[in-house]
Amino acid sequence: MFKRILFPTDGSEQANRALETVTEIARKFNSEVIILHTIDTKEINEELLKECNQITISTISKLEESGIKYQSFIKEGLAGPLIISTAESEDCDSIIMGIRGAGLIKRLLVGSVSNYVVHHSKCQLSLVY
Repeated sequence: MFKRILFPTDGSEQANRALETVTEIARKFNSEVIILHTIDTKEINEELLKECNQITISTISKLEESGIKYQSFIKEGLAGPLIISTAESEDCDSIIMGIRGAGLIKRLLVGSVSNYVVHHSKCQLSLVY
């Protein structure tokens, strides 16, 4: 049930809380964690890439301290579709991710990554506030 967990991260406080959940579950079930950091192609620049690498390195460090197996990906494009396609291509049976507390109006007008994932995921999904 938890052989491969997809952990999309943006380095936010919510993502860090989700990482605690990922670590706990991965330890308990001897799961492999697939770390995914996405970068919107429209926003990509050298500073953003450095920040992305730092977030990924920090996440890897925490998993290594816990003895958890992992793979790490940084992908360019829209986060929602990339999360879904990565979960499918990496044969993940679970997605655990942080959810930002965007207000109702913003979600209605713009949509959100977590909303997209909720409606398109074919595997178990856990959202951490």
